Amino acid sequence: MNPHLFVYGTLLSSACHPMGARLGREARLIGEASIEGRLYSLGRYPGLVDVVDRESRVHGEGLVLKEPLNISA
Repeated sequence: MNPHLFVYGTLLSSACHPMGARLGREARLIGEASIEGRLYSLGRYPGLVDVVDRESRVHGEGLVLKEPLNISA
């Protein structure tokens, strides 16, 4: 299980969103991070799609979940 989480947008620690505040309680902030990907409009929130293109990066934060859930498929 991977306890690491990448967040962007309203989930950033500086965004003052209720879910970001919850992450602040349930995860430890590692720091600034980025991932190869592209954001697409899905209406109210953007969706991140993984792409293999070093020119396309989404910037956000890296976190470590304090108690990650073990969800089996």
